[in-house]
Amino acid sequence: TNSMNGVVKPTNPSTPSKPSESASTNPNAGAGSSTLASGSRDKTIKLWDVQTGQCKQSLKGHDNWVRAVAFHPSGKFIISCSDDRSVRVWDLASNKCIRNIADAHPHFV
Repeated sequence: TNSMNGVVKPTNPSTPSKPSESASTNPNAGAGSSTLASGSRDKTIKLWDVQTGQCKQSLKGHDNWVRAVAFHPSGKFIISCSDDRSVRVWDLASNKCIRNIADAHPHFV
């Protein structure tokens, strides 16, 4: 496996490993299908397979660092906030942003 002491290392060579600002796991994922979401300075949210360390998807739309990500309790959505001052809702079925609350805050979120 690609994990040591519970730390999963990315194995996709086309997806460089960068420090993430935040991460969240899907509480409703079944055993063996756990997904981790990370937000980063590269303005993306990445969805990771916790078992394999593979990046499954990159969500693009923020215009600045993604500072926080969280799974909705239903497990069907991800909520993110960024230094672009927006809060976004992402539909995991389509991997698209379905709601953008632009200028949610007067300063970085």
